[in-house]
Amino acid sequence: STQAIKQDPVCSIVCTHHMRRVFSRAFFTVPYLTVVRCLDCEPRITGVIDGPLEGGTPKAVELYFPCTVTNASSYSVGSARDGLASSGPDTSLSGCIHAGSFVYVASEEVGFQHWFDSAPDFIGAAAAVDGNDAVELFKDGVAIDVFGIVGVDGTKTLWEYMDGWAYRSLNIGASNGSFAIAEWTFSGKNALDGDDSNAESYNPFPVASYRMPTGALLPAAAATCAPDTTSDAAACLPRLTGVAHANVGEGGPLGVVEVFFPCKVDDAGIYSLGSANDGAGSSGPETSLGGCIDAGNFVYVSNDRAKFALSLGSEPVFVGTAADIDGNDALELFKSGAVIDSFGIVGVDGTGEPWEYSTRWAYREDKTGPNRSVFSPEQWTWGSGTAGALGKNTSQLQLTGSAHLASFPARTFRAPVSSPAEACPVLAGAAAAQEQGAVPVLYIVVVGSLACALCLALWTVCKVLSRRARGNQSDSHGNSPKSARHFCPDRPATVGRPVEGDPCPKSPRESARGASGSWQSGGAAGPARPNSDMSRVEWEGQTWQDQRTSV
Repeated sequence: STQAIKQDPVCSIVCTHHMRRVFSRAFFTVPYLTVVRCLDCEPRITGVIDGPLEGGTPKAVELYFPCTVTNASSYSVGSARDGLASSGPDTSLSGCIHAGSFVYVASEEVGFQHWFDSAPDFIGAAAAVDGNDAVELFKDGVAIDVFGIVGVDGTKTLWEYMDGWAYRSLNIGASNGSFAIAEWTFSGKNALDGDDSNAESYNPFPVASYRMPTGALLPAAAATCAPDTTSDAAACLPRLTGVAHANVGEGGPLGVVEVFFPCKVDDAGIYSLGSANDGAGSSGPETSLGGCIDAGNFVYVSNDRAKFALSLGSEPVFVGTAADIDGNDALELFKSGAVIDSFGIVGVDGTGEPWEYSTRWAYREDKTGPNRSVFSPEQWTWGSGTAGALGKNTSQLQLTGSAHLASFPARTFRAPVSSPAEACPVLAGAAAAQEQGAVPVLYIVVVGSLACALCLALWTVCKVLSRRARGNQSDSHGNSPKSARHFCPDRPATVGRPVEGDPCPKSPRESARGASGSWQSGGAAGPARPNSDMSRVEWEGQTWQDQRTSV
């Protein structure tokens, strides 16, 4: 009990509280009650199934979490097969798991999805059980619950569940590492044979029906999982939204894959694309993506840059062998090596299948995906024509040249959530443009802008230098060209502005007027200066007065 208290802070609080409450009542019951109460918060194995579908699927383990676990990475599942010793932790859990949640670990996804009509939470080898194998639940490498007897082959034992299931009885707590067959209910061997789904089975697996023991003590204020705002949330994961195969020119067909990013990804290098050709198994990641990708962006992967440009009028962002597809090949989208979405069925040759896309395209329906490795044809639309939506060789892709992808609904997918406003930083230079797949346009814009700025700077410098050069020149009277416009030799500066055809105004004597006005002389010699009322001007010792009625 002391070890259990030290391992789990939540249990430590619960047990301490319980000890204080019962200590004065029954001293000798404290150790027993302490152990039971500490186990109430631990997750437990509640069910195992060995299905009747192809390959014995679904093979899965159901777990129940009484309390919220903010980081489930300390928990893992393992299996002891065919009477062998414990294999230890095989498949680790992760993430935050809410109190009262049922978690499913499966050996694969296709069979599980078909049987239960839902996807498992985790996929791993620990769930690859054959109906005679024991299953263990670990915390930090220590077994805290077990189904079956480790080291014993379950064949022909009371706990065998081949083509059937076993389920923990209601109101039974975790086993603390020891198996008690009386605490379990069994379907019986081969009970699921001939069934196609859990919903149609006469003896269905009792999904999520386990209930906690009566009187179980749980924390009064349980922890809660914070909202998932990271790109690991399903709504933020990129997904395959389009695939096309077309015969364009010589040298083999063109393959096109469209990937949509609902949320911004700072480094798309963790994502990659792979293809499973001609019915072969998964090839794993083949063509890696990269760079910063803005929210709401569509990214294109192709096997031929020139043919892609001819068909879609632009260049693909990435070129790689993953897009070497023949219309019967499945596609997988990976994140850090794990499948997060797929098109087609890996391991199945698509020739003649409903999802075949030879010389045509397929496009994802709005607000669907990603579906990990489970392919759902109802979420896709195929290039239509006379043979119907699922008939092959029916779209405009049979044409030649730029008309090959004329009907491909590029960039029309709509995400189930609005895209965040956060954007990638603006990249500069041709190298950055290469990363974004738009080298020619961005390169021309950048270089052209720099050239224009340089020309403008040179023109400004030349203009300034020219003005300074003219400003340093003087006429015979010591006047600069600028001042010469306003002061002429042998003319008063106050006579007036130059008139058309004469850069300098004439003196009053030279421009004495008759009917319109006359100038009269008088006064002493002196420099030319105006009177205060601007009606008289002294010029070379003469005073001239404007006699006009209006000036």
